[in-house]
Amino acid sequence: MSVPAPRIRLSEVLTAILAGLACFLVIDQLRLFGSPVLSVLIRLETQYYFALIALLLPGVFLIYRSPWAALDAGFGLGAFLAPLWLLLHAETIANEGWEFLAPDHAVVASSILWLLVLEAVRRVTGWVLFGIALVFSMYPLFADLMPLMISGMAIGFRETASYHAMSIESIVGLPFRAFANLVVGFLVFGATLQHTGGWRLLYTIGVCAAGRRTGRGGQSCHCFQWPDGLYERECHHECHDDRPAHHPCDAPAGVFCKIGGSR
Repeated sequence: MSVPAPRIRLSEVLTAILAGLACFLVIDQLRLFGSPVLSVLIRLETQYYFALIALLLPGVFLIYRSPWAALDAGFGLGAFLAPLWLLLHAETIANEGWEFLAPDHAVVASSILWLLVLEAVRRVTGWVLFGIALVFSMYPLFADLMPLMISGMAIGFRETASYHAMSIESIVGLPFRAFANLVVGFLVFGATLQHTGGWRLLYTIGVCAAGRRTGRGGQSCHCFQWPDGLYERECHHECHDDRPAHHPCDAPAGVFCKIGGSR
């Protein structure tokens, strides 16, 4: 009896395309040698941030779906077009200071991005973190009504939405900049090693360096564990004979190394 082939949904195809484009963007922008291929389109750092948001944010509405497919499609399209519009106008935003005083069309794009980011937080993390993010993001609207110690000058909805989307202190804040410039590089590197089998080489190198058995007098080793993900572990094992060591430094079947007397 033949097994029917699994049905591939459109959302899965779109998610894969967006993920592939995001990986290409990250590898291109974080390269160490040569100029980026997309340097013609992405000349400012904020343009890179907006491009990364445009590729990553729609995936939330493709993966964490609601009962209404049309609503998810609209949210996903808005999550792609709003940061893309900001990317195309990034130079004007920087030159004219739109994060403080923006025209109407920029306020509309900023408001869409702000609300969609909040909705993405709700879908991924739940109502608790959504409520916290909502209160703090709307704080500028009622800052003058708060107690003296935490009060401030209140601003309107237009200025709040513009500052959230077009400044580098809110949506594109320090956590996202650290993610875009550092953390995402490690994620791409780890996913590449895991899916291409490159982790086996690094695992074998770690086994060769640590050996398959512990030495006498409490040998300490630093070894790598790769099968279920990319992480490292320190292990300390004491053994006073030559019995095989049953700890994370043991070599997998078929791997035998002998370096500096270890075996």
